[in-house]
Amino acid sequence: MARDVASGWKSVFIDPKISKAIFFKKTNEGETKRNVQRVERMLKELGKTLKKFQHLDASDTGSFVEASLFEISGMIHLRCQEYGIKLKPNTVKLLGLKGQQKAIFLELTIPFAKCTIAKGRALTTAEAQHFWQERPWNAIN
Repeated sequence: MARDVASGWKSVFIDPKISKAIFFKKTNEGETKRNVQRVERMLKELGKTLKKFQHLDASDTGSFVEASLFEISGMIHLRCQEYGIKLKPNTVKLLGLKGQQKAIFLELTIPFAKCTIAKGRALTTAEAQHFWQERPWNAIN
């Protein structure tokens, strides 16, 4: 069930029209304004959930959920940049990421989320494998 929920949220943030409905709100006067408080609340809640996965290894079935939560967080980060939403504190701090999780988010998650958004859909297994093979650490060999 967690995979289905994660897939649904990924679809929301892949689609620019749907994600705008979350990132913006209409005022009583009919104006459209950035909904910074909603975005900050989402990231804080995602951060609380990510902390529960800190001690899992890649063989644990929960690692898929953790990866999905990271990807959703990356998509939110990218949409904030696209829509000019300035978060204070920044995304990493709102998520409460430190150490290895911070590095994963900055070096892996954001580029992967960017690729997914650019595709306009979830990546196929082959596309995801291609993405990972093109990462800089593979050029060292």
